Amino acid sequence: MKGPILARAVAHASAAAVAVGLAVTAPAAVVAQSANVAGLGFDLGAASAPISIVEFGDFGCSACAAFDTQTFPEFNREFIMTGRVRFKYIPFVMGSFPNSDEATKAALCAADQSSYWPMHDMLFERQREWLRLRDPAERFRGFARALRLDAAAFAACYAGDVTEARIDAANRAAREVRVRGTPTFFINGREALGAIPIETWRRLLADTVTFERPRPPQ
Repeated sequence: MKGPILARAVAHASAAAVAVGLAVTAPAAVVAQSANVAGLGFDLGAASAPISIVEFGDFGCSACAAFDTQTFPEFNREFIMTGRVRFKYIPFVMGSFPNSDEATKAALCAADQSSYWPMHDMLFERQREWLRLRDPAERFRGFARALRLDAAAFAACYAGDVTEARIDAANRAAREVRVRGTPTFFINGREALGAIPIETWRRLLADTVTFERPRPPQ
């Protein structure tokens, strides 16, 4: 990440972009809210990338699953792996989806075994299998076994409270920047909401680079 502070731009922006399922606010002179996201979430890409994107997502959110399974593979190849984007995913609990707190715990327990991203992908790819279970614990333990995690360590983590502080910190950051829906992205501080398709990302990130390019001296 480029610095530890995530700022949410407010409505005094000088420009806006709107697409289907997407609302974007350009950087503003006045910042309504900010949050320290250093140490939160999980990062991909070069720290020197010119564009920093932070996603707040909930594992129970169908739009988050759509973005992760349908758009993110190409987004990763085109923008992250090429050094154009530094990406941070912050899993938090929106409070609107069943079992999302348990799924977040499962992801963090996998992270303790250096397997966050494989569990992240499995939770979204197989969301329908666990979303409405009365008790998803056994399903998540099955995911851990499929990923060849230490089953006993995962079960102990999941049954305990070692992830609570991390989940609370992510939820607090989401409140501080007024996340009201998922997925919510912050693109160099500009807010965008929804399962943004890859074609829109291409236009949006091109506009971000153009908008922020230094002007030549007059």
